[in-house]
Amino acid sequence: MDALTRYTSFRDFVARTFSEATQQAVDKALVFAAEKMEQYARYDGRPLLDHDVAVAEIVAREIGLGRNSTVAAILHDVMRIAVKEQPDTVDELTKQVRWHFGEPVLGIIVGLCKISNIKLKVSKEQADDFRDMIVSYSEDPRVILIKLADRLEVMRNLDIFPPEKRRKKSWESLNLYAQIAHKLGLYSIKSELEDMSLKYLEPEAYTHIVHELKESESERMAFIEEFLTPVRKLLD
Repeated sequence: MDALTRYTSFRDFVARTFSEATQQAVDKALVFAAEKMEQYARYDGRPLLDHDVAVAEIVAREIGLGRNSTVAAILHDVMRIAVKEQPDTVDELTKQVRWHFGEPVLGIIVGLCKISNIKLKVSKEQADDFRDMIVSYSEDPRVILIKLADRLEVMRNLDIFPPEKRRKKSWESLNLYAQIAHKLGLYSIKSELEDMSLKYLEPEAYTHIVHELKESESERMAFIEEFLTPVRKLLD
C-alpha cells in the first residue's frame, strides 16, 4: 500500500481544512517520507511513518498549526534518522528538503532534531535544565508545539513500547512536557499527558481515581446541569 492510500483519512482532513496548495505539499511530504523511511517500523511492526502522520494530524487538528508545521511533522523523523544513522547523507538531505519544501520547513525540522539529540537522565535537577534547553533550541515556537504533539502521540500509543521505555517516557512527560504545555496554555494536552503518565507510573492510584470518577459521574453531571440551567436561560 502506498503512502497516499494508507493515509487517506489524514489527507481527507487536510483537503477539508486547508488549501489545494497545502494538500499538494502534504502529499509530496508523504511520498518523500515513505520512500526514505520504508525500512523503519514501530515496536508493533507498523510503519514508523504512522507515528509522523499521527503527529502531523495532532499539529493540524488539535493544535491548529498550518502548512509548514504539518509538513515538518511528517518529515521530522527522516532527518532525525539520517543524523543518527547516516550522517554522511545529512547535507544532501538538507538540500532536498530545502528545495522541495522550503526554508521554513527545514528550519522547524532542524530545531526538532536539536531537541531529539539532547540526552536526559531521570532527575528533577536535569528536568529544569532540559526544559530551558528545549526553549533555547526553539527559536521558532512551532518547534516546541510539534515536539509536544510528538510526545502526545507517543503517550497515546505507549502500550506498544517495552516496559522500561514506558516508565522513562511517562516520567519525562509528567516532569517535562506537561509542564511546558502548562506554560504555553495548552491545558488539554497538559492534562492528557499527566493522566497517561500517572497510568504507567502509579497504576494503582490511576485505577482508583478512574473508579472514583465513574462512581461519581452521575452526581457531577447533575450538579453541572443544575449550574448551567440558569446560565442558558440568561443567555437565551
